[in-house]
Amino acid sequence: MRFLGMLVLGVLIALGAIAWYAVSRVDEDQNQGPGPGWEWTPPLSGAKPVATSKRLSGIYPAGSQIKDTNARGGFGRCDNYPKDLGDKTWGDKDAISLVAFPDEPIAYFKHRGIGLRLVNRTRDTAAFKALDSRLYIVQEALDGDGQWREIENLTTAICGNSFHRVFLKSDQFWEFKARAYSGALKTKLRFRLDLRGENDDARSIYSNVFDGEVSKTQLRKGPTDAEIQRALSSKDGKEEGVVATLTALLANEDGDRQAMQRSAVWHLGDLGPTANQALPALGVAMKGPDLSLRATSAYAHWKINRQIDEPVRVLAAVLREGDVEHSHGEAILWLQQMAPAAQDAVPALCQVLANGDEDVRQRAAEALGFIHSRPLIAVPALARAPQGQWLVHALKCWTFAGKVRSGRENRCAAAHRGS
Repeated sequence: MRFLGMLVLGVLIALGAIAWYAVSRVDEDQNQGPGPGWEWTPPLSGAKPVATSKRLSGIYPAGSQIKDTNARGGFGRCDNYPKDLGDKTWGDKDAISLVAFPDEPIAYFKHRGIGLRLVNRTRDTAAFKALDSRLYIVQEALDGDGQWREIENLTTAICGNSFHRVFLKSDQFWEFKARAYSGALKTKLRFRLDLRGENDDARSIYSNVFDGEVSKTQLRKGPTDAEIQRALSSKDGKEEGVVATLTALLANEDGDRQAMQRSAVWHLGDLGPTANQALPALGVAMKGPDLSLRATSAYAHWKINRQIDEPVRVLAAVLREGDVEHSHGEAILWLQQMAPAAQDAVPALCQVLANGDEDVRQRAAEALGFIHSRPLIAVPALARAPQGQWLVHALKCWTFAGKVRSGRENRCAAAHRGS
């Protein structure tokens, strides 16, 4: 047994070492990183640019030797620390500059890359928002219509601990190695750094423009992430381009933009009547395949023009389509917000009350209480509901007590008496 225990321990240690190596090692094909190995080196003989037909994630890791005292902690770190500028004159005086060096021979792992430096020639230490020590940098290409289009995806995360800041002192710079791409489209390229709201006047920083080539399928369709972020931060639907940008995002079919589309719909609803021109696009989204987006679009449509009938029909239909906990929860939430005018959804809520899981049943019961209508349908459904949330159901029965005969009320109470 002792030998077996030592063997298991050894296996666990070995697996842990392998996992650590896999996480700390940077494999550009898997978009892992950041970690050691981001120093500039010459390309191998015969190294070629990256050939791809899709947008890859931009990886631009920046280590910080100044602690972010506001960060939660637990974010990924890296050792790509700032370097002193010395007598070098890169970038603009009294400014923060992003400078590309397309003619400087740089290896991007096994491929040929492009050198990129972020230079601080101001008198102050600059703070940049980061996600697991990655800056929000992407490459852009000029399309055939003269519009700049992203050819890389911004870095993303699902953990709140990943967000923090990194700092660049005066007369320092970071250097990054970036992918050089190959493709049939020969065009102009540049890099973009999104400051992501460091202050109210923050805008993106762009590098110098240089010649390059990409695949046409890498070009981002619709508005750029920077344009979307600016639209989402606006509180005035009359501001130029805000509603148009969010509406264009809704029409975009890029599969990696679903989360942004939901944010756009939510924001259009918050803009209210000033987003009136988005109603046709929201009408299309209300009929789309994404149930969650369909539900949120219906709520936004109602917030903009206060016409209740069609949004309620859409939300009721979402509740009847399948057993999808997340979309059902969203639809119920929006119906509750629309109460008491959402009375036509009472039958659909009663159906969820009978068939949904416990959490969704509780939400449906609460929504019925807020809507406070059609008691001859709602009260019996509450009485028949599974008993896991008997107190919530009983309270809703009490809500309807003034609207129904005492016999129905008593049956409702009796149904929960032994729970």
